[in-house]
Amino acid sequence: KSVFFVTGNCSCTCFYCPISDMKKGNDIMYINEMPSHNKKEIIREIELCGSKGIGITGGDPLAVYDRTAQYIKTCKKRFGKKFHVHLYTTPKLLDKKRLDLLFSSGLDEIRLHPSLESKSYWHKISLVLPYLWDIGIEIPSIPGYTKITKELLDYVYILDVKKQITFVNLNELEIADNSFSTVRKRGYKTTSRISYAIKGSDTNAKEIMNYILNKKYHFAIHFCTARLKDKIQMTKRIQLRAEHIKLSTDIVSREGMLIRGVLYLKEICPGVHYRKHLEELSEKEKQIFRSKIELLKQKIGSMVPCTIDPVKFRILLSKKDVLKHKKFLSTLGCEIALVEEYPTYDGFEVEVEFLTSTKPL
Repeated sequence: KSVFFVTGNCSCTCFYCPISDMKKGNDIMYINEMPSHNKKEIIREIELCGSKGIGITGGDPLAVYDRTAQYIKTCKKRFGKKFHVHLYTTPKLLDKKRLDLLFSSGLDEIRLHPSLESKSYWHKISLVLPYLWDIGIEIPSIPGYTKITKELLDYVYILDVKKQITFVNLNELEIADNSFSTVRKRGYKTTSRISYAIKGSDTNAKEIMNYILNKKYHFAIHFCTARLKDKIQMTKRIQLRAEHIKLSTDIVSREGMLIRGVLYLKEICPGVHYRKHLEELSEKEKQIFRSKIELLKQKIGSMVPCTIDPVKFRILLSKKDVLKHKKFLSTLGCEIALVEEYPTYDGFEVEVEFLTSTKPL
C-alpha cells in the first residue's frame, strides 16, 4: 500500500506524536513522503509503486474530511472498487456528517486511535458501528499505560455488541525526531543507542495481548514492531517503485536501490549541504545548470546511452558504461561517480563513489 498524508492539521496533542515539525499543524499533503499538490501527482505515485491500496493518515484526515472523501473517490474511480482504502483517525472529530461522506466515498476500513490519557471521547467510537466497513483500533503500546489500555479494550468489547470491531493493533512506541514529542522528557529510554524503539513497549504489548486472549474477546490483537513497519512494509513499496521507474541503464538491488553511473556538474554534486544547496537554488541558477547539463549531454553524443536528470541537474548512465568510458568522460570537466540511491522522488543517496576526484560525500 501507499501512504497518503492528507493534512498535518490535528486537534489532538499526543505526547508521542511521530510526525515531523515540517508537517505538524500544516495543511500539506504527501504521498509516500513525496510532497504532493493535486490528484494527478497522487495517482502517479500510486501507479509507480504498484500499490493495491492506500492508507490515509495525518494529522487527522477528518480535519479535512471533504478533501479526504474526494481523494477516496478519485482512487476508487481510477483503480476500481477492489483498491483498498483504510483511514486513521481519532474519535474526537467523529460525527454522522463526516462518517456518511466517508462511507459514501468508498472507504473500506476505519482505524480509530482513542486517547490513552483521557476517556472523554471514547463514547464516540459507537458512531462508526452502523456502517458496513471494517473497523479496528490502533494504539501505541506505552509502558506504564497498561491499566488504561486494558480499560479501553474492555470498553470496546462491551460497546461492540454486534462484534463489528475485528482487530486491535498495538504499535511499538518510538522516539520521534521532532521538537514537540515529550517521550524522552517523560523518562522513556530506547532499546539501544541505534534504535528508536522504546524499552518496555514490547513487554507491555505482550501483557495486553495475553489479557485479551485470556478474556476471549472477539477481536484479533496484533503487535507491530518498529522493525516490521520500517523493514518489511517500506522495503516492499520501494522494490515495486524501483521496478516501475528504473531506466534501461539502471541496476535494481535486492533491497530496491537503484545502482547507476552519474555525471555531476562540479558546482552541484554530493557533498556538504548538497540537498540544502539544491533546495535553495534560484530560478536563474536552475536555468544556468539546465543549460550546462544539456551541453554536457551534447558532448557525450551517441557514444554512451544517457539520460538527463532535470531535478538534480546531472546525467544518468549505466555503471558499466561509466567504468568502460571513464577515460573519455574524464575529459568533459565533470565529476564522475557510481551511485546507489533510493528510487524515491528525492533519490536519497545511500552511497556515492567518486571516480574522478577525492571529493567526499
